[in-house]
Formats: sequence, structure tokens, C-alpha cells
Amino acid sequence: MLRGGRLILVVDSDPGLVEDARTLLEGERVLPARLMDEALDIVGEEDVDVVILGPSFANDVGVHDAGSLPKANRSLAIVLCAEVASNHLLRAALQAGFVDVLDVPLTARRLRESLGRSGRWAARPGPLQVSPEMVPPPETAPAAALSPPAPGAGAPPDAAAPAATAAAPVQAVDPAEPPQSADTEPALAVPPETAEPAQIPPPPPEAEGSAAAEDERRVIVVMSAKGGSGKTVMATNLAVGLARELGEDDVVVVDADLQFGDVALLLKMDPTATIVDVARTVEVMSGSDLDDALLRHDSGLRVLPGPSHPIGGGDELIPAIVGLIDRLRAQHRYVIVDTAPAFDGLLLALVDYADDVVVVVDADFPSIRSAGAALDGMVARGVPLTRFRLVVNRLERKARLDRAELEKALGLRAEVLVPRDRLVPQSVNEGVPVVTLNPRSKVARALAELVGLFVPVTRRQARR
Repeated sequence: MLRGGRLILVVDSDPGLVEDARTLLEGERVLPARLMDEALDIVGEEDVDVVILGPSFANDVGVHDAGSLPKANRSLAIVLCAEVASNHLLRAALQAGFVDVLDVPLTARRLRESLGRSGRWAARPGPLQVSPEMVPPPETAPAAALSPPAPGAGAPPDAAAPAATAAAPVQAVDPAEPPQSADTEPALAVPPETAEPAQIPPPPPEAEGSAAAEDERRVIVVMSAKGGSGKTVMATNLAVGLARELGEDDVVVVDADLQFGDVALLLKMDPTATIVDVARTVEVMSGSDLDDALLRHDSGLRVLPGPSHPIGGGDELIPAIVGLIDRLRAQHRYVIVDTAPAFDGLLLALVDYADDVVVVVDADFPSIRSAGAALDGMVARGVPLTRFRLVVNRLERKARLDRAELEKALGLRAEVLVPRDRLVPQSVNEGVPVVTLNPRSKVARALAELVGLFVPVTRRQARR
């Protein structure tokens, strides 16, 4: 049962949909409207939180007409119901800034999920607008508090000053997914002529086979705009895979999720020092002190876990954490940074500093919409789109968005497609990365492709 007393407007000519919504939304205030003109009048006069559009609006004209609703109420969230959600309709709704697209008949669970992403705190029609309250402009940010220390060898010359003001973090979700067939094939394969739309920039040189130079040092940030996308699974498997390719002590993984970091859990390690402990003392630590603070995994990977308990705030640690990453870059060839699913100052600072940003999305509407909003916000701050590497996780045959539609929505090529596989929750529960647990599985081979984006060509050639 949903509670909270929000005002929800249900727009459709079918009175049965309105009655279904009243039943499922017990505890909420529900108003009906049969036509869009009537809905516009209500939105203009009432303090409506969410509009649910019925199937009669699940077409190009309906989506276009609904675009006039936020003009009367800019904080409005829109959910579309459809008999059949085609790729074209999903893309149109995504571009229009709708919160979600639901199949009918409606269910309480799906409505609960959608309304959890709705309301005035979450509804942002269209691309994310980065407000001054959310991220201070670089030219007005206090330089002393925001500027990272001088980069070490290989530091990106275009690293911008990290932002200090944090948005409210999004609670992370357990990365394990429900059991599925290990034989699941990726569902996003499309003909080459439709998989590469002209407006999508070409991939960086690394993706074409040049990879990193043999002596180059890189910081790779792994992020997701939505919790539960499997981001930490990607980060740990990438780190272990790189460590196995490059050798002992060449790779370190840092858990920069200050709320619910699970890197140590997924690697079955007991934290001693954490990122918070080290960041607070890194300025006085010698190189050997810093090395002693890192855990050593069986693969040769070095690990700096997140805090064992969630910490509040954390803005004051941003410069210290960026400085810590810079120190680790000087001592290790690759630094993999797992982040929280929150569009906050720490994430922005790390993205500014990173050489590559792996963006993990699920092949579903809410995950893609959240990723698109986050990318819009980062590009608006001056982060080049070529810095991002798109990974689509948990693919299955019945995915409602194909590869071409997903790539058009985000403006990025999907460089790695990871199938849904029951091995992943097994690996999470056992604390053994998939690339180690079953290296010949389909999901492990997909994760090996992610590793291949960053392994130096000379080393790959030497191993053939």
C-alpha cells in the first residue's frame, strides 16, 4: 500500500484505469482527467505531484501533447502507461523526460517503484539541469577547497576542479540479481548499419585496439546513476582482471562509496584501514605507509575498502580523497575507483580527475533515463563525452530497448554487453569474482572484454 498523500492525476478516457489507480494508490489523493486540456487546467490550478497517462496517450501525439504539462508545473513527474511499449515509444518518452513507462494492467509493485522515483525531489523533465545549489560553477567555487593536488605522472591535463557541494546520496542496492539461466544471450545485437548512429562520437583510440601505452598510468572511475545496477561487480571484476593481466601490485581498487561500499565484501576481505582513515592522514604518510594500508588480494590486486559504517556528509574529505587517488596513481599503473550511485560532489570530483569513466546501466527505462540525466549534467560541466565508456549490464532476451535505441538515448556506443547470469549472485555470495569463479562463462567473457578496453596492446600481443 502506498502512503504519503501525494496528489496524482490520472489522465485517460477509460474510467477503469482511474478506478484501478485509486485501488492501487490507496492513501494517495487521485484526480481523474479524460482529456489533455482538462489535465492542463488541473495541473495549472492544483499542486499536482505526478501525472499518470493512460494507454490512449501511448503514441507520438500523446507524448508530444504531454510535453506541455511541465510548462504549468516544472516539478511535475510523468508516468506513461502502454499496452505495448515499443522501442520507438520508449525512446520518445525518454527524450520527453518521463519518469517511467509501465505496462498495463498496472500493479502495485511497479507503481511503487515508479512513484519512488517521482515526486518533487526526483522529477526533472528533460535533461538534468545542474543548479547552483547542486553543483557550484567552477569559476565561483573556492579554489583552495576544491582544487586537487598537482597530478602525478600521467594525470589528465584537462582535469577540472572538483565540486564541493553534494546532492543527497541515493541509497545503494545489493548488487546481486535474481537467479537466471546461465545460457542467457545478450539481447541487444542489431545490424551494424543501425547500431552506430551518426550523432554518436567515435570511440576513443583505446577501444579500437591501441589501449593504453605500456608505461601509462590511468585512473578509471566506475559509476552508475542508479543503485543496484551491478556497478561494484563491474569494478571488482575489472580490477581483478587487470591485475591478472598486468601483474602483482600494478592495480589498486578503491571503494569511494562512503555510504554502502561493498568492494571488500565482494572480494571476501576484512577491512583494516579504510578510504576515510587513509584520506585523513594521507598528507603525512610515506609511500611505504600508504602501501602498508592497502590489502592484498590473491590475484595480486591491492584493495582500499570503503568505511565499515556509513558516514554523513563527507564534503570535507573530497580534496583529501582526490589527493589520495593522485598518490595511488604515482605508485600503481591502474587505479580503479568504485563510486556511490549519487550525483554528488565526490563523484563529480572523481570524474573530473579520471582518465576514463565506465558508466554501468541496466537495459531498462529508469536506469537509462538516470544515466542520461547524469551524463547531461557532467557534459554541461565540461567533461568530454569521449571520456565515458558505456557498459550495459544484465541483458536478457526480452529487453525492451535494443542496442540502437539505447545508444541513441545516451549518445554513447555500448562497448561492452554483459548478459544476465546466475553466476553473478553466486560470485557475490562466495566473494569470488566471476572472472575467477568461471572464466569460461559467457558473463566472464563479457567482463574480459571490459578488461580488454584498458590492457596495453603490447602486453596483449605478448600473451598471444
